[in-house]
Amino acid sequence: MNKLIFYILFLYFSLNSIAISAQQDTSLFEVDVLGADDLKEPEKDNEIKIISASRSSKKLKDLPVTVEVITREEILMNGYITLADVLKSMPGIKVSQPGSGELGEMFLMRGMSGNKYTKILIDNIPVKPSVVSGMPIESQLPIRQAERIEIVYGPASAVYGADATVGVINIITKSAESGIFSEADISLGNNGYSYINFHAGGKAGRNKKILKYNFYGSKANFDRMNVFNDTSVYHPLDYLEQKDVYWLYEGDTIRPTQLTPSLMSALGLNYSDLYKYNYEGTLSEPSVSNIPSESHIVGLDLRYRGFGISYQNMARKTHSSIGKTTYLYKYNDPKNFIGDIINRVTLSYIKDINKIKTTTNLSFMNYSMDNNSNYGVTFIPEHDKVYQYSASNDIFGEEIVTYFGKHFELTGGLSIQLSVDLPSTNYLFEPFEKEQYNKIIEKPGDFDEYKSFGLNPYKFLNTSEFIQTYFELKNFTIMGGVRHDYNSLYEKSSVNPRVAVLYKLNKKTSFRASFGRAFKAPAGNVLYSSIAFPVGNDSIFYAVVPNNKLKPEFFKAYEFGIRKKMFKDKVYLNLAFYYNKTDNIITTAYVDPKKLNLPYVANNSLEPARTYTNSEGAETKLFGLDGSLKIINPLNRYKLTVELVGTITKGREVLPGGDVIKFLRTMPSYIGKGNVTLKPTRRTYIKVQTTWMSKFQDLFGINYGSFIFGDYSETNGFFTVDIVGGFRFHKNLNLYLKIINIMNKEYTGIDGTGYDVDLRYNPQLGRNIRFGMTFLLN
Repeated sequence: MNKLIFYILFLYFSLNSIAISAQQDTSLFEVDVLGADDLKEPEKDNEIKIISASRSSKKLKDLPVTVEVITREEILMNGYITLADVLKSMPGIKVSQPGSGELGEMFLMRGMSGNKYTKILIDNIPVKPSVVSGMPIESQLPIRQAERIEIVYGPASAVYGADATVGVINIITKSAESGIFSEADISLGNNGYSYINFHAGGKAGRNKKILKYNFYGSKANFDRMNVFNDTSVYHPLDYLEQKDVYWLYEGDTIRPTQLTPSLMSALGLNYSDLYKYNYEGTLSEPSVSNIPSESHIVGLDLRYRGFGISYQNMARKTHSSIGKTTYLYKYNDPKNFIGDIINRVTLSYIKDINKIKTTTNLSFMNYSMDNNSNYGVTFIPEHDKVYQYSASNDIFGEEIVTYFGKHFELTGGLSIQLSVDLPSTNYLFEPFEKEQYNKIIEKPGDFDEYKSFGLNPYKFLNTSEFIQTYFELKNFTIMGGVRHDYNSLYEKSSVNPRVAVLYKLNKKTSFRASFGRAFKAPAGNVLYSSIAFPVGNDSIFYAVVPNNKLKPEFFKAYEFGIRKKMFKDKVYLNLAFYYNKTDNIITTAYVDPKKLNLPYVANNSLEPARTYTNSEGAETKLFGLDGSLKIINPLNRYKLTVELVGTITKGREVLPGGDVIKFLRTMPSYIGKGNVTLKPTRRTYIKVQTTWMSKFQDLFGINYGSFIFGDYSETNGFFTVDIVGGFRFHKNLNLYLKIINIMNKEYTGIDGTGYDVDLRYNPQLGRNIRFGMTFLLN
């Protein structure tokens, strides 16, 4: 029914666009399309005004921090639908499509998990629920409806608080500035892919009494993510190999993945000696089926004389086993999924009084997992499906006041957040129901004490104050600020400063330097992570136990950058040298549940429980260079743009035990990206996007003996190519073809969880072909 509604709305807006455009312009084959102005140029980049870096509008060329901007034209022409699509070509960022069931698509930003350590905003207001460990990302964010997307690199806790650790991403949605507009998209592809989108808006009223309105919605379906190209990576016994399990036979060491039926017989092994209770498949290949995902967004935005109100309903579902080992988690049921829904209402009021501008923001956000969210598991007797549930309600308010002087401005603000969270429950054998919760968890064995394990609702209040100054002095621009946060959950304050300086040597060359501190507060799903299940009439196995004593992680970063235009402004160079350091890191540790006074403990000394903990002695350091070289229109006839993007890093980690490794796990030593954009005729547009990476080390590899061998800790680099081509049939009708991973390369994304339950590496999409149409009317 929902899909039918989307198609009806799409058809309506499509026909409406064509009909009105036909009345306005009777030339069906209008040739005034995608002129030179539509290709992004450095000078135009510099003139784009940015909000996210300083909380007030600034030109990019005047900002002393590293910022990337993706314009609406780029979003439409390149067929961007998800945030990962947008970030894929950005410097210092590595994406994973798919990523995991919990987080959806994933990305690393300067070596850190972007879902967790980046502040994601929609129209300047945070969108991540307080209970989740990281922002879930699929097509449910308003990417296609964005006017632009601002990506600010570096810590920004000085103005945004927790989670703004390695950067801020602000999705600015399109508003009606000149008359009525409507647009619609439809895209179809192989493997059961479909996407549909509509967006309409306009203005009503006269003079200053003008109402601006926007209404939009989109829906994406992917029936079969083709991630099974490399079947060897799904070998279930890889898990035992990572645990350094082996056998000796006739003087040889036999690893689990080397086992054959004849070797098993010679060693006296049965399937029950190797596999858990519910494993399905052969010795080396598990049973697999379709891996689906789907998402949607519906939004409404109204603005009148400084007042604004908006609403978004965002939902997504992703297969829950993505990235996890087939030894413990099953891939043979498409109905094993993690689903979540965000309902978000925001109110705002902006007032200008002479040189003072005030901004008031208020938002209410409700998050809940689909109560049918479940995992297919092999390790629980008599149960191969378990359910989880999580929810939160967040009320957020802030007041920002900015004073504009002749050569400076002063911004200050107060914010308050009240959150009520229900972290992820323990594994349940039936879908979660609040009124029947006790009844549900008593079924496994009627344990009186067991019913309280994994049910940890709590609430907290976070208050903050910040002040920031921005001023210009001849060729210098200086920005500095500090923010104080107090969180009732941790009963501790956090003070985070930021200072940045820009020096303009001349009109074509500028230098920038910055320093900032930030913090990452552990979310409810980390604080109270809980997994336990019965293994007998009077015994419980505790896989993960909570630790509500966790404290925030701390992060600091230094950066030095250069921007330069050369060769008659046809070449644009942007370099950023940076150093990041993280302390008080949250890692996993092993604990004895018996020492925690948990009931009916079945764990033995060889199978302890996991928990999260702060490791005060552990730290990570990352030295890096992000660079981009853009060549604009060297061949005037074809309107060619060539962009080379590179990241070179050198990392170091001090592990919880004090051991030092001379690299940062999951982060390649170099990442290269090449983007070639060409407009061979006035109607056509072509972009080729390449990505290549060096080898890197997995997160789990360092914890096991297999690290010594190197076979299962190091992941090979790769080279991939995507291509998109567009044809403007009419000024309001564009056709496009997009091919993802055109060479059908087998390659890896980011580890699904970062712990030892992951696959050897996280396989990415094979070749996907998508054809689409975009209707526009302005």
